Amino acid sequence: MTNLVKKVESKLDEYGIDIISEYDGDNNERIISLEGMVIMVDQKKDELSVSFYAGTRPDEAAHAILTLKEIPEIKTIYIMDSYILLDNKKILQGDEAFNELKKDIARKAVKEHALENIYKDILLNCNNCPEC
Repeated sequence: MTNLVKKVESKLDEYGIDIISEYDGDNNERIISLEGMVIMVDQKKDELSVSFYAGTRPDEAAHAILTLKEIPEIKTIYIMDSYILLDNKKILQGDEAFNELKKDIARKAVKEHALENIYKDILLNCNNCPEC
């Protein structure tokens, strides 16, 4: 593990950002997975590539980037396409990820609305309900 990787880990720890997993990637990269974000540390060029979960709020993304920019040894930070993980372990990136996130939000809203209507129907049509 290089000095830059240790500094990235230390900076994340300083701000209370938990590392979920870490492993070596191709071309001497160290890949650090966080909640809602993946950091690829290019240990040869002292560069970072960062990808955010498609549902990450802009202020959270900005905070993460500003935190990483505090490390003087980092020459460049590249922002990559956002991503989303599907249930079948498939990864979608960019516009596909945002479109899938929108569909997922819509599905959850419809499901929640249907459930509320079921509860409402039960309460309105209950013959054996205790009186309040």
